[in-house]
Amino acid sequence: MGKNNWSNNVEFIGNFSDQASGGVVGSVRGSYTDLRNFYAGGNSEDLSRELDGVMVRSGGSLWRLLVFAIHDMGAERWIQLSAIGVETYDLVLHAKEPVPTDRLIASIEAWIAAPALTDRLIHVS
Repeated sequence: MGKNNWSNNVEFIGNFSDQASGGVVGSVRGSYTDLRNFYAGGNSEDLSRELDGVMVRSGGSLWRLLVFAIHDMGAERWIQLSAIGVETYDLVLHAKEPVPTDRLIASIEAWIAAPALTDRLIHVS
């Protein structure tokens, strides 16, 4: 499967809920072979760079993530983004505490697999 040039960030092909498969195929910044390369710290700018442009697979389709904003309120984090694929979904992720990037992506994949069109708020724990 070829790499697109939508962003300078990691292109993820696979499914974060199946971490044994790996799935990261590379980026302009370097080649990655496992999920430990995804940043999980507290800096919202670094997290935005990690998520923006990432390709995820759900339901046999690829989806590109487009991050609009990350808001930190104390320990809580709110992430506004779109998942662009077969359709475009505008979503908000909410985490009460810092969580690893792979859990954020797994939550997005799970939502896309069974979209709740009336509720686009994803709580990540």
